[in-house]
Amino acid sequence: MDANISMQLLNIMNLTRQKYVNMMFELKMLGKDFTPQSLAESVEKSTNKQNVGAYIQHIIQYMTAEKRLGNAKAYTGCYNSLLKFTGNLDIPFTDIDVSWLKRYELYLRERGNSDNTIGIRMRELRAVYNKAIEDNVVNEKYYPFTKFKISHYRKGKCKRAITKSEINKIINIDLSGITTLSWCPFFILNN
Repeated sequence: MDANISMQLLNIMNLTRQKYVNMMFELKMLGKDFTPQSLAESVEKSTNKQNVGAYIQHIIQYMTAEKRLGNAKAYTGCYNSLLKFTGNLDIPFTDIDVSWLKRYELYLRERGNSDNTIGIRMRELRAVYNKAIEDNVVNEKYYPFTKFKISHYRKGKCKRAITKSEINKIINIDLSGITTLSWCPFFILNN
């Protein structure tokens, strides 16, 4: 083997070894236990190059270029919400796990968001994560939404309109004893 190639290979091995040593040190400082497998996963997570913020910005630009402005607006809302939560979206997708999602949910709830709004934000984030998997930005094995269910945010839909029979009851109400009916014909005409 050529001496130059041997030296390059040795340098790569030393850099890889150093990544593992640094991660072991970091995990020990955080008081986290690790196995060889969890150490390898942590190193893999830390070397993920595409961060969440840049990827969402990419999606927004793509949606805008495609004139899908409603989708672009939704992803912008997701981006802004996540940015307020984290302060910095220079994080790998692999950092978004179940405990991270629970902290994000708590953050949204503490700011007075309803279950409906929290559900919308979580579905937007799930859509971003799904796109990242499709684009090979993150491995599917890190997908947190298998364990973190969004469906519990959906409550029974509120009834927002009255039925036709209720409208007919209003139209047919006996108002003969009331003398001021100036509003009644306008209501009936809108039927």
